[in-house]
Amino acid sequence: ASSKWPKESEGAKILTPQVFFVPEGAVVMGPVVMKGIEFVVTIELRPVFDAKGLLNLNVEHVKIGAMNITLVARIVARKMYTQQLDKSEVDTENILAKIAGSLLNGEPFEPVFKVEKKKVRIEKIKITQGKLTARLIPLS
Repeated sequence: ASSKWPKESEGAKILTPQVFFVPEGAVVMGPVVMKGIEFVVTIELRPVFDAKGLLNLNVEHVKIGAMNITLVARIVARKMYTQQLDKSEVDTENILAKIAGSLLNGEPFEPVFKVEKKKVRIEKIKITQGKLTARLIPLS
């Protein structure tokens, strides 16, 4: 939300998305303009913690309009993710890189980040209709 919109990538302009919290997940919807044609992209996410406490932001579905393109989107996202890692130095310890790895390549990550110069860990996430609650524990 705090990012600057629109974003441009590979000839597509991604306009400001909206996020909706639904039971067990989140839905991100946003208009995308490509070659003068505007369409709505919907991504359904279901965050889960594994037995080691690592978080994975599972992408359940990707749709353009009503058309499910999940399989194709996964293939393209993994290819783009791999190419980006190959062509530039990416700080894989950065929380944004970890989130990208989870979304684009299904890589679970330790959900630790800084809040006001202090490290915290997401211990639990509960999602209900319209609300996300995260339990944060401080790290020393």
